[in-house]
Amino acid sequence: MFGPFLLIAAASAALPASAGPGDPELASLRRALPAAVDHWNSAGERSPEELDPWKRRLDDFLVLWAAFRDARCDPRLLGFESGRAADAGDCRRRLTKVMVEDLRYRFDLAPRGRPRASIEEGRTRPPPAEEQEGGLCAKAPPAECDYCGLNRCWERRLAADEAALNSAWRRALAAIAGRAGLTTTQRSDWTRRLREVQRLWLRWREEACDLDAWETPNPAAHSIFALVTGPCRDSETRARTAVLRRSYGR
Repeated sequence: MFGPFLLIAAASAALPASAGPGDPELASLRRALPAAVDHWNSAGERSPEELDPWKRRLDDFLVLWAAFRDARCDPRLLGFESGRAADAGDCRRRLTKVMVEDLRYRFDLAPRGRPRASIEEGRTRPPPAEEQEGGLCAKAPPAECDYCGLNRCWERRLAADEAALNSAWRRALAAIAGRAGLTTTQRSDWTRRLREVQRLWLRWREEACDLDAWETPNPAAHSIFALVTGPCRDSETRARTAVLRRSYGR
């Protein structure tokens, strides 16, 4: 598989204060997800002992996602990026809507939502049919074992994604270093806040794409990387690269 992947620390069991009473949609979703997992398993393919870790990881996932959202929508960071006072509340509402609708869609919760295109963007239409079976690697030549050709295709694509992301990241740091009119303290503060967002996004990407596999009949299947986690990491990494490029220039 691709990478050395980032080691994900266990998230706190409690949502941050900003994701509690002030986030009724998120709190309501958090309460609904355990029953949604049980409903997903209504055919009884998995035992309660197998479902419990999934429920815990979903809960930790929401904690991690809320932490990313709050860091991404930090008014100081938004102000640095835009050069003016920014509406952090609008940013929080937008990102919350993306995640709440995505989880409602995936677990068939009412009101039915829409799938996300990325951590920051909702999807207005279903993905192209070709993405359902191998995506952009669907025509990869076969190899000596099932899915080996697809896996190698995704490994190459993910390596290219990481290179593009790293390039965008270096340019973002260079843009901060070269921004006129900032004090040394302001420059350091901006860099620190952006690094925190990137750190949380990396953790979120790995957890989100790993969790996608739990929504399949067999998360340990040999096909999971080629059909689920590889395409997920590809789309999320490309989306994050695009955000950095838009915010900090090419």
